[in-house]
Amino acid sequence: MGEIRGASLTRINAPAPRGAHVYLQRPSGLVKQESAMTRNVGSVDRGLRIAAGLALLGLGMFGPLGWWGLVGLVPLATGLMSRCPAYSLLGVNTCSAAR
Repeated sequence: MGEIRGASLTRINAPAPRGAHVYLQRPSGLVKQESAMTRNVGSVDRGLRIAAGLALLGLGMFGPLGWWGLVGLVPLATGLMSRCPAYSLLGVNTCSAAR
C-alpha cells in the first residue's frame, strides 16, 4: 500500500474495529483515518452504571457475592467509557445531545 519510514503497509479487505486507526493511500500521501466511537450513554445512566458497578464489585470483595461480583466490571466499564455495545445493537441512545 505505501511506506512509512521504511515500513511497508498492506490493507486487508476487512472492516477495522471501531476506534482503530486506518491508513489510506491518497495521491497526496498517506492519510490516517479515525473511526470514532460514538457515545450512547447519558450522564444519569452513566452515573447509575458506575455506582452499580462499584457496588457489585464491593459486594464481591467484601460481601456474599464472591466471584460473581466481577459482573460489576461490565456496568463500570460501560459507564466509564460512556458507550454500551448492547445499546448500539438495539439502537438506544440516552445522551441528551448528539456528539
